Amino acid sequence: MLTFLALIFIFSLVVLVHELGHFIAAKKLGVEVRTFAFGFPPKIWAKKIKGTKYVINALPLGGYVSLRGEDESEFDEKELDKEEGNKRSLLSKSPQELLIIFVAGVVMNFVLAVFLLWICFMLGTQAIYNGMWKHEGVVNNQKVVITEVEKDSPAEKVGLLSGDIIKSVDNKTVYLSDEVLSIVYPKITDNEATVDLIIDRNGEVLEKNLTTYKSKISSGKNEKEVSRIGVALETKGEMKANAYFAFKAALSETGKISKLTLFAITDLFKQLIIKFQISDNVSGPIGIVVATSYFAHMGFVSLLQFTAILSLSLAVFNILPIPALDGGHLTFTLIEMITRRKFSLKVKNIIQATGFSVLILLMIAVTVKDFVNFDILGSIIGLVR
Repeated sequence: MLTFLALIFIFSLVVLVHELGHFIAAKKLGVEVRTFAFGFPPKIWAKKIKGTKYVINALPLGGYVSLRGEDESEFDEKELDKEEGNKRSLLSKSPQELLIIFVAGVVMNFVLAVFLLWICFMLGTQAIYNGMWKHEGVVNNQKVVITEVEKDSPAEKVGLLSGDIIKSVDNKTVYLSDEVLSIVYPKITDNEATVDLIIDRNGEVLEKNLTTYKSKISSGKNEKEVSRIGVALETKGEMKANAYFAFKAALSETGKISKLTLFAITDLFKQLIIKFQISDNVSGPIGIVVATSYFAHMGFVSLLQFTAILSLSLAVFNILPIPALDGGHLTFTLIEMITRRKFSLKVKNIIQATGFSVLILLMIAVTVKDFVNFDILGSIIGLVR
């Protein structure tokens, strides 16, 4: 139930804010907004106010906006000429105005991400990825605490205890449990590898040198061999800043996440084209559900951080020059501005349909990959039993 409610919250917020951007821009530029809907049919409630039909639907996962003139195929040639002269139609707007309307949704997603991260930094929260605290004015008191020591493990043999704080691993200061794992896990050798730890035990600083042992960890049906030292870890504490420094940190992190998202999307298409395979760094709807469940159980502020990341992912992906996305509409408009010639309706429809088909196929492929990686079938069978 918690995951379900979290999914509704995330998708509704991220998609509605995106559509709100198009809605506000269209209204400001005099375009008729036919429908502004929350959720997807079946319809629960609808009311027309000042020419716009506001709708609340039963499936609360996002929403949509319908603008006059956005679908040229609904007009015949005579009607199309007339529509281009209608100041309330999208077809009558200048290229510059169209650019504003098309980019407004993406801009709103960036604004949402900055706002959510700003709130997170002010309220105080644990970072969901490494380095979020490296900003002026951000106070970071996060620490990695050993919560359990396995019997007869390397950790027990060198005297590590539950409650010990790991200050550094191999001379690298750590603040998150994931940082420790990222250093220890890759130490796979034919023989035992060594790990140097600096421990804080009730204010006393201790140095510990451990050997690792090999173990296998699984994620769905995938299994990989890693090095371990025999401890369970937990991140405690938080990072926090006042309103001013929190806003600066939020802006900086928004830029960083956007850049990383662009690299991930570029890698996705690169691997698809060159190797004809889907990158392991990419997840679809199933991966989002799994991640949502994880962050929802971490707490509301962690869920806000994840929502900010999803908002930026939607923004970056949507602005790409791919037909059927906002970036595709931007590309059409820019080309028409430069060439001073409009695409024919037939050519535009073919390109849009092709782009949409490719996106659907990509979504199916990513979903199938997630289905296998997260062993969804096995989970369903387990629930039935």
